[in-house]
Amino acid sequence: MAINQPLPTRLTPLDKAVIDYHRIGEDFIELLDSYISSFPESKRYVFFGPDMILLCHEETLTDPMDRKSPKRSPYWYVIYAQGNGVACFLKSMPYYLDTIGFSRYIKYPNRPVRYLSTDKLLTHHGPKTTSTTRTTFASAAAAAATTSSKKPCKNRICSC
Repeated sequence: MAINQPLPTRLTPLDKAVIDYHRIGEDFIELLDSYISSFPESKRYVFFGPDMILLCHEETLTDPMDRKSPKRSPYWYVIYAQGNGVACFLKSMPYYLDTIGFSRYIKYPNRPVRYLSTDKLLTHHGPKTTSTTRTTFASAAAAAATTSSKKPCKNRICSC
């Protein structure tokens, strides 16, 4: 950037994430690297776009930050979301899990995870589909159900 150019007035989602984490003494780039550099068996996913970021993984601990916390049924744990990342995730999640847990450590330290029903989130934030799309998706979901032990994702169409 040249000296005579004005400073940018907008921040990218990555800039915002770095600033948010820096504010609490954490390193977002290190967290992002741990997701990007993971092997498939870790089930870590990154959804990234010009107006959103979402980092999530499959989790079974009630409190993912406490490795001694009790186990529960598997759920998607969203460790960081910004912009329309949740809507994009709902449209393209790798497979369906009944619950999505959102990290709340920064806003609510006493309530580290907020659990929400995937179906309820899909009702409010899922894709707006036509009957043709629903029919096509239903066929694809039925085919996927025969080849996978996991319940298929209800929304495979992502416009991100």
